[in-house]
Amino acid sequence: MSKTYDVIVLGGGHNGLLAGAYMAKAGMSVCVLERQPFVGGGAVTRELTVPGFRHDVCSIGHMLIQPNPLIANDELNLISKYGLKYLYPETATTVLFPDDSYIAFYRDLDRTCEGIAQYSEHDAESFRKFCDFVDSAFDFMSMGMFAPPPSSGHMAMLLEESEFGQEVLRAFSVSQLDIACDWFESEEMRIASSRVTSEGMISPHTKGSGIAMFWYFALVRKYGLCLPEGGSGAISEAIRACLEDLGGEVRTSATVKRLSISGGDCDGVVLDDGETLTARKAVISALNIKQMPELIGDEAAPEIYRRRVERAEHSEYFPFHIELAMNEAPKYKADIDDTAAAFVEFSPKKMDDYLKVFDDLRRGAPTADIPLLIVPTVFDQTRAPDGKHILYNYNYAPYNVRGKGPAEWDNIKEDYIQDSLKAIRRQTTNMGDDNIIASWAKSPYELEQYNWAMPKGDLMHIGSFIHQSLGNRPIAGWGYKTPVNKLYMCGASTHPGPGVNGAARAAMPVIMEELGLDFEKVVG
Repeated sequence: MSKTYDVIVLGGGHNGLLAGAYMAKAGMSVCVLERQPFVGGGAVTRELTVPGFRHDVCSIGHMLIQPNPLIANDELNLISKYGLKYLYPETATTVLFPDDSYIAFYRDLDRTCEGIAQYSEHDAESFRKFCDFVDSAFDFMSMGMFAPPPSSGHMAMLLEESEFGQEVLRAFSVSQLDIACDWFESEEMRIASSRVTSEGMISPHTKGSGIAMFWYFALVRKYGLCLPEGGSGAISEAIRACLEDLGGEVRTSATVKRLSISGGDCDGVVLDDGETLTARKAVISALNIKQMPELIGDEAAPEIYRRRVERAEHSEYFPFHIELAMNEAPKYKADIDDTAAAFVEFSPKKMDDYLKVFDDLRRGAPTADIPLLIVPTVFDQTRAPDGKHILYNYNYAPYNVRGKGPAEWDNIKEDYIQDSLKAIRRQTTNMGDDNIIASWAKSPYELEQYNWAMPKGDLMHIGSFIHQSLGNRPIAGWGYKTPVNKLYMCGASTHPGPGVNGAARAAMPVIMEELGLDFEKVVG
């Protein structure tokens, strides 16, 4: 016998859970379906190595979500009632060069500029001016992040009306490296400032990525690199608790086989085991836009929709993720203090070498020389036994390896892990085998198999290119709506895009209006 709900949500990542929680708060009966035996999607914390060491499977930092009214106004009481707590370390990121010199970005502007001045007095002063600019831009940029976006044309018209807006509009057209070259003269500062924003999985010299420079440093100035106490999965667990308190249901180990579509309306889902669930008012998908045509079916998905989904582009590179359980935190040969050593991004010091890394990735050539290393246990000892540490080692990698395809990762995975450790050992003094208790790793190929919403291991769902942003995300003509009535989308595939940013919140005004609900009353 089919069970009936007002709203069914596909995907139990933090965005799917959010959609369910907001709908439950609006008085809807809700069921969230998750294929894995646990919730969280990309915001999951688990004992991946040995008991007692709690690692993040995908995401780790949560600074993108801080200005979201979900957190800023605590709309679902995640902080006040459900135990979500954020830590705000002083250091955002340290960019470490091969000769053990570095540039550290702190929340403290004076301290940051003191380090930059060792490379260029001009760049230190220019960074102050740059921070003044992004600080002034923060409210404007964040205002449109967590609400339905305007069309690209309308946004351009608004921005063109002021000098400030014209600078922002230009940043949507040029590259991260272009912005860095606008402001800084030294190669070290140009590299360091664009290296930290390359975490958007778009090469620093790709046109249309420049706005990431404004957004990243605005967030650093205001929040730093935020860490949820207990791990990234803390937000997913808090949202789940909220949803269930509001009467919502979460079903794990529940794989959706297809959507039930009748008379042009989506009225439910069919699970792998044949069970049918009925939705009276809406089905909301937090899955990848690339999954939608197959779920909808050829008859219900018009050709133009299928064609636009097919040509949606993935990110330029993908994560190779290594987790270590350790006796000690890394000790660097460089004179980096303990706080700054908690967030370290390796990088070439010469521009030609720096750009070659990203060109090689485009050609399918893996490199393990520029890891991002985060040691959350420096600030959060709930994640490991007393005195022990975990290391989050995040590398950029191609999906297709040297033209041999993604399955080649199965052949080279162990060598790649060792290459990454060699890169770390060159610049540390204590990262030998005796310091490593256990390890875990996932290649892009394995990440794709682990999470169906991340084809090619693309944790961004699709690339955050300018032509796939704002009103054009995920595809032109369809944002939170789909070609099928009563079927909607939210999450990383839709505006404001990927990361732990609570993207589903932006979809709620559109979906609730369609359902005759007043979003402002729900959150008021």
